[in-house]
Amino acid sequence: WSLQLKALAFSRNADTQPYSPLIDQFNKYSNEQGLDITIKLNLLTSYNSTFSLSNFGTMIESLFKNKKNKYDLYFYDNLYTPRYGHYLLDLRELISKEVLNLYDKAIISKTCMYKDRLVGIPVQLSYSVLYSNHNLLKKYDKQIPTTWDELIETSKYILKKEQDANNTNIIAYNGLFDDSDQGTCSLIDFIYSCRKDSKSPYPKLISQTSIDALEMIKKLKNEIASDEIFSSDDYITASRLFDPEPTMIFTRFLIFQAPVKYLIPYTISALPGLHKGVTGASVCGFNIGISKMINKVNKEAAFKVVKYIASKEVHREFVKQELTTPFMPSLLEEKEICDIIDCPMYRSLQYTGREITKDIHDVDAYSDKFRKYIYEFLYGNKGALEVLKKVEDITKIYTISIHTEDSSVGLIYFIIYVVISTFMVVSIIFIFKEDFSPFFTFLSNDFWVIIVIGLIEVLSIDFTRFGEITVEKCHLRLFMLCTGFTLVLIPNLYKLTINFPIENKISFWSYRHPYLFLSLFIFLDLSFSGLSMLAPYEIENVFVEEGQNFQLCRIGSIFGSIVIWGATLYKILIIGVMLVLIFSEWNIQSTFFDMKLILSVVYITTLLTIITSILKFIKIRNYIMYYLMETSIFIIFTVSNYFLLFGYRLVLAFMMKQNIKSEYINNVCKNFVSNKSMDQSNNNSSKTNSETYQTNAIDKSNEMSNTYNDQNMNDHKMSITPPAKIPIFTKIINCHYTITSGIYNNNNNENSNNISGNEVNTFQ
Repeated sequence: WSLQLKALAFSRNADTQPYSPLIDQFNKYSNEQGLDITIKLNLLTSYNSTFSLSNFGTMIESLFKNKKNKYDLYFYDNLYTPRYGHYLLDLRELISKEVLNLYDKAIISKTCMYKDRLVGIPVQLSYSVLYSNHNLLKKYDKQIPTTWDELIETSKYILKKEQDANNTNIIAYNGLFDDSDQGTCSLIDFIYSCRKDSKSPYPKLISQTSIDALEMIKKLKNEIASDEIFSSDDYITASRLFDPEPTMIFTRFLIFQAPVKYLIPYTISALPGLHKGVTGASVCGFNIGISKMINKVNKEAAFKVVKYIASKEVHREFVKQELTTPFMPSLLEEKEICDIIDCPMYRSLQYTGREITKDIHDVDAYSDKFRKYIYEFLYGNKGALEVLKKVEDITKIYTISIHTEDSSVGLIYFIIYVVISTFMVVSIIFIFKEDFSPFFTFLSNDFWVIIVIGLIEVLSIDFTRFGEITVEKCHLRLFMLCTGFTLVLIPNLYKLTINFPIENKISFWSYRHPYLFLSLFIFLDLSFSGLSMLAPYEIENVFVEEGQNFQLCRIGSIFGSIVIWGATLYKILIIGVMLVLIFSEWNIQSTFFDMKLILSVVYITTLLTIITSILKFIKIRNYIMYYLMETSIFIIFTVSNYFLLFGYRLVLAFMMKQNIKSEYINNVCKNFVSNKSMDQSNNNSSKTNSETYQTNAIDKSNEMSNTYNDQNMNDHKMSITPPAKIPIFTKIINCHYTITSGIYNNNNNENSNNISGNEVNTFQ
């Protein structure tokens, strides 16, 4: 009995592919070692299928996505490492550090890693190099160039000499900037070759190095080539390379494997660089990876296969057979190897992977756009920086920031936030001043402070849009929105509750426990926020064609949507209750104008909530516009609510406080004069009559007071305690026409606008 593993591979050329020899060698090794493992290879080539490399890549991804366990091992193009990495096992636990350290670190990091996971091991690699016509160089006593300027100078010299000799078919440099993946690789390694020194990392797209690289490419095209030559595809270049009578001075192409490479009458060297000692070589080739979706038995067998293939002994054998280029640096020090291959040339290569596509899932689409935009400079009239900016925008996620590199909207928002928040915080001081306190008796001082804190919290929500959007920020945003809403509206709901004209248990309980009343709503906010974490947000990348990409928070499950809708309905219910209570208390004299202000707050809150809900169904493709619309809503909510609840009273206080002081002084003077006159009159009366008069007056006053209080209490009970069988709607209508508040608010209302016993209506 033998366990059979299935492997899938693709190669354009069946004669130079290493997969069949590799599988045959392992099957032989397995038989000798008694591993009871065999591998069956399904090799797709241009001879037995209509597949292209792109089609092959799509087929592999389709197998992964459909969770089909058709194959255990995959030989895949390292170009698609970001595309397949999610579906492949991490090999770091399988392959020892000693073996991994044998590989070139640059090759492993640039072609085999996916999100810090080793998802493949190289099997066959090839590098971009410079092919030089040694016959022409020897004829004109020229050296192989090491910089692009030397290449231009040498090419111009040889071109002129050959043209003078009537040889007009000569081509100086092919460029290979065609409309294929080879064109993308040519751009990648050319930009890499323009670094300042050999230790510099791959240049950023928006950098002077990248601009200099594009300018040098265009200089090469304009001075020693043409649009037609530079845009010729790899098939034309390959045919010229194999021409027995070489017609090119210099050519950029990949290294061929034996025996084909011996048919090429050119000398191979590293590509030139912008500076001496700097070069660039794109790494292309195939890795082997293990599918995540196979069973445990097959995984253990596949581990043994990969361990075998990853060994130095196997790699040495395949390099000796010239089925692959070397990617273990230590082999380049072995004489046996260097007798077969050009070790100094391989040691001079400075590798780069597909740096611009290493985190891109849809590599093919990105590669097409990358070439399209760069070629608008190379073959068109657009500027280097302009096209590099367009390339960057393909994948760049734009964020809001206080910095102004991309947009000043973040800085403007920050300034607005500081100004408004500072003003609101400073204004709290006035509620503790004697001149202003009569205008803020509708709520207690601590509730006014809580409202201002809530407004600042709502205004702060859009700071969660600053920087990269994360799941944590999405949940924080929901929490701030819920609690900010609560802190602004619930103190008003509390006042409406205890102000209700009809005596009831809820009003009584609320009157006795104001902070517990507020805490219950905050607890509900915390509950909804906590439940939302059970179905975390997802970060949605919004890609804009030739625009600026950005990110949004999206609910990724039905449960999450239910939680969000539940929180929304809970807030709508609060607004509904407030509207009913406002209607019920509309004609209460002591809070008549307060009701109008609170109603305005509720209307504005409802309107902004509706607008926000509508915007969620509109696809906005501009991240600045999206942010501005959202931020504007929060700013309008904050400013309008602050003015209606707090600022309006502050303005009245500044306008009326002198009148209140004058009225207070006048009342004190009148009382003083009245009391003095009465004292003089009393002195002219006899002591007995005075005592009798005062005793009778006190008795009469007490009798009248008791009678009045009894009557008032009876009237009050009649007005606030309607028969129990009256329908709720009728009770609300009766309350609507009531002009006095509930008994739990009477004392407060009677003294709320009173200065030393003299009532002052601050809203008149």
